[in-house]
Amino acid sequence: MKNKSRLKLLRFSLIHLLSLCLLISFVIPVYAVNNQVANTLVSVVGNKIEAEDGVMTGTVSVDNTTSGYSGRGYASFKGEGDLTLTYQAPNAGLYEITVGYNSPLGSKKTELIVNNQGTGEISLEESADFHELSAGKVLLQAGENTFKFKLGWGWYNLDYLLVTPIGGSEKIEAEDGTKTGTVSVENTISGYSGSGYASFKGEGDLTLTYHAPNVGLFEIIVGYNSPFGDKKTELIVNGQGTGEISLVQSTGFHEVSAGKVQLQSGDNTVKINLGWGWYNIDYIIVTSAEVGGSHQVEKILSNPNATPETQALMNYLVDTYGNGIISGQQERHDANWIYDQTGKYPALLGLDMMDYSPSRVEHGTSSQSIEQALDWGQQGGIVQIHWHWNAPKDLLDEPGNEWWSGFYTRATTFDVAYALAHPDSEDYQLLLRDIDVISNQLKRLQDAHIPVIWRPLHEAEGGWFWWGAKGPEAYKELYLLMYDRMKNVHGLNNLIWVFNSESEEWYPGDDVVDIVTTDYYAPNGDYNPLVNKYDQLVSLVNGTKLIALAENGPIPDPDLLPLLGADWLYFMTWTGNSIRDGLQNDPQHLQKVYHSDYVITRDELPTDLYSYGLAPVAEVSYSKTDITNQDVVATITTNKQVTITNNDGKSSYTFANNGSFTFEFVDQKGLQGTAVATVNNIDKIPPTLKVFSDKPKLTKNNHKLEEVTFSWEAEDSDSGIASVKLVSVTSNEPDNGSGDGNTTGDIQGAEIGTSDNKILLRAERSGNGSGRVYTVTYEAVDHAGNKTQASGTVSVPHNG
Repeated sequence: MKNKSRLKLLRFSLIHLLSLCLLISFVIPVYAVNNQVANTLVSVVGNKIEAEDGVMTGTVSVDNTTSGYSGRGYASFKGEGDLTLTYQAPNAGLYEITVGYNSPLGSKKTELIVNNQGTGEISLEESADFHELSAGKVLLQAGENTFKFKLGWGWYNLDYLLVTPIGGSEKIEAEDGTKTGTVSVENTISGYSGSGYASFKGEGDLTLTYHAPNVGLFEIIVGYNSPFGDKKTELIVNGQGTGEISLVQSTGFHEVSAGKVQLQSGDNTVKINLGWGWYNIDYIIVTSAEVGGSHQVEKILSNPNATPETQALMNYLVDTYGNGIISGQQERHDANWIYDQTGKYPALLGLDMMDYSPSRVEHGTSSQSIEQALDWGQQGGIVQIHWHWNAPKDLLDEPGNEWWSGFYTRATTFDVAYALAHPDSEDYQLLLRDIDVISNQLKRLQDAHIPVIWRPLHEAEGGWFWWGAKGPEAYKELYLLMYDRMKNVHGLNNLIWVFNSESEEWYPGDDVVDIVTTDYYAPNGDYNPLVNKYDQLVSLVNGTKLIALAENGPIPDPDLLPLLGADWLYFMTWTGNSIRDGLQNDPQHLQKVYHSDYVITRDELPTDLYSYGLAPVAEVSYSKTDITNQDVVATITTNKQVTITNNDGKSSYTFANNGSFTFEFVDQKGLQGTAVATVNNIDKIPPTLKVFSDKPKLTKNNHKLEEVTFSWEAEDSDSGIASVKLVSVTSNEPDNGSGDGNTTGDIQGAEIGTSDNKILLRAERSGNGSGRVYTVTYEAVDHAGNKTQASGTVSVPHNG
């Protein structure tokens, strides 16, 4: 991932914004055109614009029958038409828009268009009285700005519009400050602001005074010119140094941020010391600043049994949130098209499980979505999957409502509320069947170690899909059923669960949701950042969940996202015309998006995406795993590059005896890991062996062969006895010695190398000796290969 420092982006954005801004006043005159007296300017107190003073078309009219309104009445929306209000902004800048409304006939939606650019839908919750809601933040131009409210769902009342500047800024000209030493006002270099600039030569300083409206955090921007090389100066605020400021060589006048400072209410002094000298200060801009919005999202998934790869992806998503936006595209062929146009692949690929739906398969459909997901994941991309779930049964399959449109409410009579209320019914069992089919497909991705951003049951609150047709309670019950069955029955632990709605009424709960999303298609070429939508979702979950744009047409302008605080985690442009027609996203905009430092493409994803943020782990292999009497070497193989911090940095450890050893290592990001090698298969101790015979002495010296039976006791406490075998049978006298009866074959039936324990021995001895001794030797071998030999004897005494 590129270096996309949020601080750097915010600083860039503020400078960009401030270059457009002059002084923002919090109590300002605003004008609107009265629809009853054309072209008459009506003075508005403060920044409240009464709806009754706007221009109305169609059936939109002024009414005052519902009490509690502001001003002389309100604009009533019925049938068709719109309302346009005009606001005279004192300067270009960022403003908060608040709407006063009343919606007695249920929840409604309207659309706000500012200066001919859409800002997104506004949801008006049902209310008998008049209420306020935020319509989000917008950038306004200095001078006249138009606010048009389109009818939308209709049958609601708009009371007024509040336009509030966010923060504020003031430019203080250097020539108006107090100068000491040789600091003086000049105007020989063109391009300055005001009547001149302060020239720093030799010695001295410049002190400016700013009257802050309140205690707070402010950013100071310095306008300067440094024609004689790079210089440095020092800023002292209220007698406290704030650090050095670097002035890069410039022939013209430029701006540089001097950072953020805490100011007191009332007068504050800003002193610029000479420093290196020989530069010019034109002005300072003091602007209200906000500490970067701190997200409260934790790297904790709703499923505590999530696979390591899924947890790693969640770690990355949380780290990315607010520092960039992940690019997404629905369907692989459109992702390929984007690459052909921009040389970049989106980081996130959207796929659909639609054609795995059993009621579609019955009509002959097949799908390659899982194969495409496998390929995308193996190439280092992120996979997002949703499911246009064809109703399990009761498809109308008629002209206009064909079987393949069976996910629409209009194309089926399947009643999800009935099915959930009757778990013994065929309908309920078919729900389970369909979930099981999809689970088996998703399991293929889990087996391949590929996590999935899983967005089921999308756009439910719209009612146009059957899973949302029976209202929020049935939807939530179905969501929870799917979550439980996929997690607990199918063991799907590779899913990051996505909720797709803006309504609290439909929210199934924090414990089963990881990401909260909405779908929105702005008008062609409208690249606004949808701040209002974003803020609504943040409010829905109190800032504790990741927020993403799950479907879109025009892609929000990446330059505006950090500027306005719309920290969408990702966008997902829909397939076909949404990306290719050149109208929703024109070619220039597409290039801008996919080459923006704020937008993350597939090549910018970390190479360790599926181990991201996880402590390194290692597998231990052994040179020998069976019982052995040799040394065993344990070697570790880690899942990422590490440095071994013990064992002299070696990845192998030699065990001479049984025991354990802990390898310690650290990866390139400082995450530490350990791996324990344990050996218990070494046995270097030989077994014990004792040999016995049932006839230790042959007393009948009759030259006949006698069968002697041998037995033994063999023990090995480590690996156990593997075998006891006959090694040899010997005699201390020759086979046909002097005076032994002139016979041969004194030892017979001995099967050397076997466990033979019955041997024929001749009962004779030499006439000249002291007696014959037969020695029968056995060898015991344990499972480690250690050996021990022991013998038993049979004697034939001379005087038997």
